[in-house]
Amino acid sequence: MTPRSWLPAVVVSVATAVACGKDTPSAPTANDQLSGTASTANIDFSFSTGDSVDTERQEAFHAWATVQLDVAMPRKLQYRKYRDRAHMHRVTGHETNGFAEPPSFIVHSIWPYDSHEAIHVYSALVGVPSDFFNEGIAVAMAVDPMAGRFVSLWNSTPIDVIARASLRAGQLPSIASMMTTDGFHRLPESTSYPLAGSFVDFLLRTRGMRAMQVFLRSSTRTDSAAVIESRFAAAFGGPVAAAEAEWRAFLGTV
Repeated sequence: MTPRSWLPAVVVSVATAVACGKDTPSAPTANDQLSGTASTANIDFSFSTGDSVDTERQEAFHAWATVQLDVAMPRKLQYRKYRDRAHMHRVTGHETNGFAEPPSFIVHSIWPYDSHEAIHVYSALVGVPSDFFNEGIAVAMAVDPMAGRFVSLWNSTPIDVIARASLRAGQLPSIASMMTTDGFHRLPESTSYPLAGSFVDFLLRTRGMRAMQVFLRSSTRTDSAAVIESRFAAAFGGPVAAAEAEWRAFLGTV
């Protein structure tokens, strides 16, 4: 499979915590300490005794993703690995599979390899838009270059397959209803995340990363629908509705 690239042939290298889950920590135990460490060229890993991380795979993703986003990290990524959600909750107060702290360049994850949370750190160097686009780009770019997998999956299913099924069932929400942070969170995660990922992936493939960078730089998490519409048109060369119509047509062709 040919690696996906949203950048032109010549690459010129150039926040807020992203988290969900409960915020009331329970008491950590002695075994919860992240006393194990490992390092690669661009990432420092911390994990508990007896646990492990996939350092080579995460480093390979870092190399691919930073080129795609055209960013240079000012310091090493800090990858903190937890055994499970309960372990993460005891240590951080967040009961979830993972979250990122972009200003501190920290990823928290229960997985030995986590592309999604790493993207939050990398993309925040460009800008932090509404959660629809912020989570959308993290989902769209959650691939595995080391394994040669450049199709993003959500719960093991390609994101376009999920979006296509929603379209065929007549249950695909309009982008206008999802694109603000509040609108995004009105939907269940099983719907909002893969649909946002599919739409953002379509934008990356049809408009390119350069246009996405313009949009990210001009956007904020609290943008209203009207502001998003304006910034979207300026970055992508047309209204949201036109891009959505193309996306729906693409989903309907297969």
